[in-house]
Amino acid sequence: MIDIRASYNEERLCLGEKLPLDTPLSVILDISERCNFKCSYCFRSTERNESWDYAAKNNLMTMELFKLAVQQMAKFPQKIKTISLSGHGEPLCNPELISMVQYLKQAAVTERIEMHTNASVLTEETAKNVAQSGFSKIVVSLQGLDADTYQKVCGIKLNWDAFYERLKILYHNKSSDLKIHIKISEAALRKENYKAEKDRFYSLFGLIANTVSIEKVTPLWKNLRVGSEEKVNKYGQEIGIVECCPIVFYKIWVAPDGEIYPCTGLPAPMSLGNIQNMALTEAWNGQKRQEFLRSHLCRPRGNCAACMDCFVPVNTVTMQQDIIDPYRAKILKRLEKCDHV
Repeated sequence: MIDIRASYNEERLCLGEKLPLDTPLSVILDISERCNFKCSYCFRSTERNESWDYAAKNNLMTMELFKLAVQQMAKFPQKIKTISLSGHGEPLCNPELISMVQYLKQAAVTERIEMHTNASVLTEETAKNVAQSGFSKIVVSLQGLDADTYQKVCGIKLNWDAFYERLKILYHNKSSDLKIHIKISEAALRKENYKAEKDRFYSLFGLIANTVSIEKVTPLWKNLRVGSEEKVNKYGQEIGIVECCPIVFYKIWVAPDGEIYPCTGLPAPMSLGNIQNMALTEAWNGQKRQEFLRSHLCRPRGNCAACMDCFVPVNTVTMQQDIIDPYRAKILKRLEKCDHV
């Protein structure tokens, strides 16, 4: 039976009641700045400029740096809910991916290990290995339902039949703990035959994934105004634009070179330090991040140069429990109280 639902985790706590947190709920280990696609809606379709920020370096995270990050995550008071190996690039471009997942699984510092991938570089062997490596969830993002669409959107020649077979291998060899979600944007389906395309997507992928979904087109990057300007997120929800971004309060991001950032936006708002000379716990609890959070609570997001054009809150706030705007004064008091403990 085909299970149609959004890719996000629906198990939520009310952030406004819990902030500040002594442990991040989510950590992104961006193991690859590289991507084999140049999708028309992505910043990689443009000439390299300052908006690319660290992604312009085209780096891969080393196994040594990855292990250091994992060891530091073990120092948090609580187990981290989710660790994602997806950042601004394609994680499968890192040849150490499977070893990284296995190391992370063995370290037992998180409840879930996830990644988003275009899955285009999977081979029969890597599909089997990835399926058994220790992931809790893999989200496969499709850019079309045929090779011609991939050529147009991503600028690559894709062997569609081989690609589909690799996804079947991934699903049929997955561990019992692994959930696979396959999604596509409505813009990747031909408008003139939308219903037939939609039905084809569900029939092709509904039985080789645990869940599937078709997402709306929404803006993704500051320098690329792609998609709807409405206050509707990619899941079709009318959450609206939040003034106070919740993401910086529960998530932390480690770039391939070890730099630590409070969010996923491009360009990164600021570095909190580097894991090679500052522990993640120190960055999380440090003065620089605390001041950033306080400024976020005290003034509209539109007044913050790093955040004013960011579309992440529109796309990522998926449930009412995520919205912390009504709790700003209470959270600020709790932060101030923590400063005096």
